[in-house]
This record gives sequence, structure tokens and C-alpha cells, in this order.
Amino acid sequence: MSTRKLFPALFMAALLLLPATALATTVDLPEFGVVLHFPASLDVFTRSMDMDDPVPALYGTTPQAVREELAGAGLYAKAYDVAGAFTITLALKYTDQPALDSLDAEGLQQAARTLGGEEYELVGTRQGSFLLVREQDGKAASALFQGGRLWMKLRLRAGSHVDSGMLSLLRGILRRAEFTLGQ
Repeated sequence: MSTRKLFPALFMAALLLLPATALATTVDLPEFGVVLHFPASLDVFTRSMDMDDPVPALYGTTPQAVREELAGAGLYAKAYDVAGAFTITLALKYTDQPALDSLDAEGLQQAARTLGGEEYELVGTRQGSFLLVREQDGKAASALFQGGRLWMKLRLRAGSHVDSGMLSLLRGILRRAEFTLGQ
């Protein structure tokens, strides 16, 4: 096999061997001490996205318009499933609410109701837990983190119904969350 044919084959093999997170989008929010890793199957827009990023044009918008839309909605990021099945939004703020890890079962149930659901699960990270709730309409799921004065909510909104694959993807984002300000 000639070198000309061997190089593209080796390049493709190397790409296939990369872990999925190697192609992921990292959202770094130093003002909150949070880093989130979104899989490559999502197009992620942030308030700080590059002004020459070509991806917003695929959605009929511009980086400047995306920045303004996110800020106006109180969001720091919005991720679009490249297949169009769902979006994930990210909101953050500082709060005096108690850490989720300090709540008893009744407190967690109340927090789940506040997020629009009844059943919940706790998704652990090294710095605390997210409360993951599938909302009653079946078309959305929310994940809430409260701890160290930080309030963070990721909300997955599906075009139809939230399925197990979507929840698995969301859990993966939550489990890889990094907190750098001592949450």
C-alpha cells in the first residue's frame, strides 16, 4: 500500500480511537467556577462564543444574536442536538438556598415538584449531587445543582418525548461537571 493511501486510513483509525470526550465541547464559566463537557453530538452556543463561529449560521442566526438571546433569557449556554431531537439550556446564579446534599427526602421531593416532576434521581459528582427530574409532560427533564452558593440548572427539552438515550446523555454531562470554586 502506498504512503498516499496509508495516511488517510491511519488518520481515520486514529479518529475512531479517540474517546468521545476528545471531540466534545467544553463550556468553561470561570465566574461561577464551573466547567461542563458536552458531547460532540451537540452544537453548543455560549455567551462567549467566537464572533467568527460559523455554526450559528446553520441555525439561521449569528454569534452576536446568540449572545444577545442567551443573555436576554438568563442563560449561559444552549446546546442543540445535531439530529434536531432536543435542546439543553444552562442557567446559573448565586443563591443562599441549602445544598441539595443537605436536604432530606421530603426536601428533595419538594425540589422535584418545583422542577415540574414527582419522581427524581440524584446524580453524583465529586463535589455534590444533581437532582434529575423528568417533567410531568414527558417532553422535558431538568437537572438542578445547589451547593456552595451556586445554583445551576440544565434543562433538556425534546421535540417529542424524553427517551432513555437523552437522559443518559444528560447524566453524562452531569457526571463530568467540574467545580473549581470549592462547591
